[in-house]
Amino acid sequence: MKKAVSMAAMLGLIAALAPRVIAADVAAQRAVKQIGKPAVISVFTRTERVRVLAIDQAKRTVKLRTSDGDLGIYKAGKDVRNLGQLKQGDVLTATETERFVIYVRQSKEQPSASESFTLALAPKGAKPGLVATEKVRLTGKVQMVDYRKRTVTITGPAGKTRVFDVARDVKNLQEVRPGDQAVVDYTDTLSIVTTAPAE
Repeated sequence: MKKAVSMAAMLGLIAALAPRVIAADVAAQRAVKQIGKPAVISVFTRTERVRVLAIDQAKRTVKLRTSDGDLGIYKAGKDVRNLGQLKQGDVLTATETERFVIYVRQSKEQPSASESFTLALAPKGAKPGLVATEKVRLTGKVQMVDYRKRTVTITGPAGKTRVFDVARDVKNLQEVRPGDQAVVDYTDTLSIVTTAPAE
């Protein structure tokens, strides 16, 4: 997740899995839709599964194997709930969905930014799991557009700038000009579900 929050803070054990979700191409889907001139909605979903090979409850360590065969031993932080319910053979399925909406408009609205984060953990006594959602909304001025590198630099509140990559399938980047006002809505949701092995 491209987020200010730390994966480690979300769940020590799952934190070790989450970076793999970002890099994984195990099951990835991307959908881009043009709306208006220029505006775009981009939704990208990826899924990774790991199997629990061994658990040391005393040391709070878990040995995991990814779907591509990589092995790793990870320490579960104190925030990990229901570690005692995790069993050898369990499968952890992590799904991350990023939704990115950006559009340009004519407005005199002042630059602004807001961010929120929610975390829901599995109830006590259940298998470990979570749903974490980060939402960012940025309104600012287009400072620079690099049409060759396909990046847009937006100046937000307090003069802070942020560079956004623009996917190749966005066809109307040339219509974005410095001085335009841009609105960016970014939502990143990570869900992790633990299931017992099939009998």
